[in-house]
Amino acid sequence: MKPSSQALLGGIADTVETQVLPELEASTWTASRLRSCLALLRHLEQRVVMEGPLLYRENAELEVFFGELLEDLKDVREALPLRDELEVLRSTCTYSEAYPAVEELASVNARYLEFLDRIIIMLHENRAALGESRFEELRGRVMDRIREAKQREAPMIDAASGYSPI
Repeated sequence: MKPSSQALLGGIADTVETQVLPELEASTWTASRLRSCLALLRHLEQRVVMEGPLLYRENAELEVFFGELLEDLKDVREALPLRDELEVLRSTCTYSEAYPAVEELASVNARYLEFLDRIIIMLHENRAALGESRFEELRGRVMDRIREAKQREAPMIDAASGYSPI
């Protein structure tokens, strides 16, 4: 479709920034609200292009990550229910189409992130049984995974962070 969603968002932001905002006094509440809206438009301008592929990749990587992590925890009795839960999660988090909608990708991602929370809780609850060095190694892998995901989201956040046309 033409123009693209990204171009539409950019055009709206440019119009507001170059034609509407100059008509307002910079110190007014309205101008402040408008600058906030512009920051969100700039964020969406990046997000509309990145979100689907980012979520698709993130979901696939989380599924692999969970499998590897739980395989490394196969000797931990408290992790066994999580292995079963992962199988259920894998079977229920399938896509309805070859190219799933962003909403569907986001729904699967939310379920995967809830599962990640459960793994983190299990690790902390079994810290003593795991031993400090094993706990730190596993915790480090989880933290690296979280950091990696956040780094991929950074361009969307950076597009809005500190944005001020005046």
